[in-house]
Amino acid sequence: MCAPVRMDTHRRPPQPAETLFLQSILVPANRFRPTTIVGDGVGEHPLNEPYSQIIQLSSRIRQVVANKPNVEGAGGAGGGVADA
Repeated sequence: MCAPVRMDTHRRPPQPAETLFLQSILVPANRFRPTTIVGDGVGEHPLNEPYSQIIQLSSRIRQVVANKPNVEGAGGAGGGVADA
């Protein structure tokens, strides 16, 4: 009979938040997500929208992290992030 293994016995040391984010992602080549011509306009492939959102949100996260106040020196109430 096997003894149950406790998950907390194999705890890893705390990791910095940077380990939660990817530096790059794999994206299919443009030939697999071509643009479409609709009338006089050009439309993006539906797969391009999530990739555009990833780029925009990544930029926003970098801005927030760069402007993050020092936790030890922060005083007062609130502490939320305001939209620009």
